[in-house]
Formats: sequence, structure tokens, C-alpha cells
Amino acid sequence: MTSSEEFADLPSPPRALAAVIRAARESDVSIDTLGKLVGADPSFAIRVLKVANSPIYGQRSRISSVRRAISVLGARSLRNIALCAATRACVSRERIADFDLSKFWQSSIQRAAAARLIAEHDADVEFDPSEAFTASLLQDLGVLALLMRRPEFAKDWNGFSSLDPTPRRDKELELLGQTHDELASELSQAWGLPREISVPMRFHHDPSRAPVEERPRAHLAHDAEVLSAVLNSTDKKRALSNGRAMLAGRAKVELSLEELLSQLPDDVQDAAHALGLEIEAQPSLEEILVDANRGLSELNLSYEDLLQRLEQTLEEKEQLARELQARNRALEQLSLTDALTNLPNRRAFWGRGVYEINRIARNGETMCVAMADLDHFKSVNDTHGHDFGDRVLEAASQAFANAIRAADMVARIGGEEFAFIFPGTNLEGGLVAARKINASLRTVCLTPPSGPLYTPKVSVGVARIAGVYASEFNPDEIIMRLLKSADGALYAAKDAGRNKVAHDPDPISWS
Repeated sequence: MTSSEEFADLPSPPRALAAVIRAARESDVSIDTLGKLVGADPSFAIRVLKVANSPIYGQRSRISSVRRAISVLGARSLRNIALCAATRACVSRERIADFDLSKFWQSSIQRAAAARLIAEHDADVEFDPSEAFTASLLQDLGVLALLMRRPEFAKDWNGFSSLDPTPRRDKELELLGQTHDELASELSQAWGLPREISVPMRFHHDPSRAPVEERPRAHLAHDAEVLSAVLNSTDKKRALSNGRAMLAGRAKVELSLEELLSQLPDDVQDAAHALGLEIEAQPSLEEILVDANRGLSELNLSYEDLLQRLEQTLEEKEQLARELQARNRALEQLSLTDALTNLPNRRAFWGRGVYEINRIARNGETMCVAMADLDHFKSVNDTHGHDFGDRVLEAASQAFANAIRAADMVARIGGEEFAFIFPGTNLEGGLVAARKINASLRTVCLTPPSGPLYTPKVSVGVARIAGVYASEFNPDEIIMRLLKSADGALYAAKDAGRNKVAHDPDPISWS
């Protein structure tokens, strides 16, 4: 913490006011002595008379003598008035020209009036309301000390002066390396402030750290800041909520928050007038509530807007999910489809085969698998080119698809090789289906780049398997054996002269 020597450049209270402050601390000081000291500073004497005649003290007849004013006020109140006047007098406007001093004093008066109001109406508060007023009025004296020493930061401080107390204190620490409450001990010692004022100045941000006997005063200084914040906060709804929470901790406050706020603006104006300070018109309770409700309405609108945006986001998310699902289906379809013929490919054939193998193993029936290979297809490519060969494959694929049932499947599994699944079909039915496949190409006539019309021919081999089978088996191995058996029959058809159908006479085994 900064030592007291470092504050040698902080102006001291004017000599006349310092004398009043010192004398007023003495328990046996006489009114005559105080009157002479007050009279030594005419401007201060006028201030004392003004305060004594203010509504704060409620005098029915006007007080015109300093001696009478001191008698009404008492030594302690006189000391507090002198402290307030000294604080104002020690500030050099030229030195901190960029500092919004009017706003600073307005906040101080609001806080001081709030402290006195709470002290007057809380049965648990055992100290004088005027002491509470003075302590809260001076509790930010450290701000002036900081900026008197670092005037180059005055304009920056204006930018965050309207923040809530804790964030504002954090900004002070970030900007100046110290906070106003940290300077309270040094300032209190330099000014000769009593503990009832210096302790709240030091601990109003954290009352729990104050000495036990002075902790109630620190709590009052803290709560006064909460109450006064309702007057100048830009978020009236939050400030009101904080005020209600503060009062909830003061069980013996006689008035409600609304009743306190009805009285506080007038008290602030009266205190400012008594101290000779010009401040802005204070908001009434009605204006505070209107602002709070307006904030609530804006919050509701923001909430409705947020809901609308959320609904829109969810709708967009669902739409994206649908599009993604459709694209995934399309990609899955592409991964299962032969690009040239649009028939299912080998992967799709294998998946369907596994499904059918498992089904007949459980339920019985016979399933046939056929392999078909276009005859002499290599010579077609060699003679007429691959473009014509692709036309042949496309035409043959269409003919095969038209020749089978809806429950059957045809897939292109190689260059000119096709595989078929005939579920629920015995050998006789499989051979009938194979002959239809063979015959389907007889109506296909294509015009090659040169030479006569071309009609493709196909050889077909058929294999079969029958269920039920309750033991362990590998469906992939079953499909491999079916294709191998059908492929063997296919080559038998080619050996017999091509453009024929052949079959394996024996069904394949499950193991």
C-alpha cells in the first residue's frame, strides 16, 4: 500500500476548516469556541446557517446567528459539515479539469442521503444518521486522491464511473494500480477522521473484513450504495432487484423499498441544496418504475426475438438434417449402384444375398442364384470400341431388369458379368427365370459404328440352396459358394456352345 509520504501533494483541508474539525472532536468544546472558529471563514459560516435552516433539521423559525445554528446542529454535525466543505475545498478543478466533478458529487450526495434514510428507519442501526450521511458522502474520497495524483486518467475514469461498484473498483485497479478504498487509512490519518467515518470508507466494498465493532457501519455504507444506485442505474430492473435483496437482509427497516425511493429523491435535493451543490433533477418513484417496466418489456421483446431466432435456427437445423439425410441416402444409393447401367453393384448384391441367406435359414424355402455373362463381349469392344460396348451393356441391363420379377434382383458385378437372386424359387423356377434372361436379349438390336445390326447373346448358370438350417454358418461363405457353383454352371453353358442355360444339379451345402 502507498505510504503517507507519497500523498504529500494531496491538498490538506483549509486551515480554518481543519481547526473546526479538530475542535469539534473535543467532548468539552464550547459553543463560543466553535462559533469563533466558524466565523473565521465567512463562506463556511454561511454554509452552516444554510444547513441549520434546511428541511433536514425542520426548524420552524429561521436561524440567523451562527451561535444558534451551532447549538441546533451540535458539535458532531458541525464537524461533519466542516468535513464535507473541506472535501470540496481541497479539490482543484484545474488539476483534474477532465474529471466530471458534478457527477461525482451527485453520486456522493445520493449515497449519503440513502445512508441517512436507512439509518433513520432501521431499528437495528445504533449510530447517528448524520454520521452515516457523512461517512457515505466521504467514502469515495479516495477517488479524488487517486485522480489528483494521476490527472491524466480523469477522462478514462469518467467512462466507467457509472458502472456498478464492484466492476468500477476493478477498473480503478486496472487503470490506476490502486483503488479508492485502499487509500482510506492514509487519508483518514492525514485528515484526522474518526473511526466511525474512516472504517466505512475503508471497508464499504467488503464489510465482512471490517473490525467487528465497526462492521454495522461498513454494512450501512455498502447498502446505501445499493439503494442510491436505483437513482442513476441504467438498468432500473436490476437495481430494484438489488435493493429488495438488500432490504431483505435488514429485517427491521420500517419502510418498503418503494417508500424509501419515494422519499430519497427529495432528501437528495435537500442535502445538495444545504451543501451548495448543483445536481440534476432526481427521478421519481413513478419514473423509476416506468424505466424498470420498460426494461422488462425490452427484455420480453428480446426474449420473444430470441425464441423466434431459436425456432428459426431449429427449423434450419431440421431442414439441414433432412437435406443431409437425403444426401446420405443418395450417397448410399450411389455406393450401391453401378454408374454405367444404374443396376445394383456387387456391394448391393452381397448385402441382399446375406439378408436372403439368413431368411431362408430361419424360414425355409429354396433360393436360386444365377450368373450371366455376355458372349464374345471382348470382341465387341475390340471390333466396335468401348463406347459401343457400353451401349450393349446398358441395353442388356435394361432387358435383364425387365425380365425378372419385382422380388428378384439383378446386379452388375463385373465388366460383362451379371448376378441374379431369385428368392423363394426352386430349381425348376430358377431355370425358367434363367431362360427368360437368355431370351430377353433376342429383341435387342443395336447399330454398331460399322457392320450389320448387333444382337447380344448371354450364357447363364444357375445354383441353389435350401433351408431350414439351425446350426452355425457364415453367410458370406454361403454366397461365395453359390456364386462359385453358378459360375461353374455358366462355364458349362459356354462349353456347350454359349447362348445357353446350365445348372449345378446339386444344391450347395450349409457347411
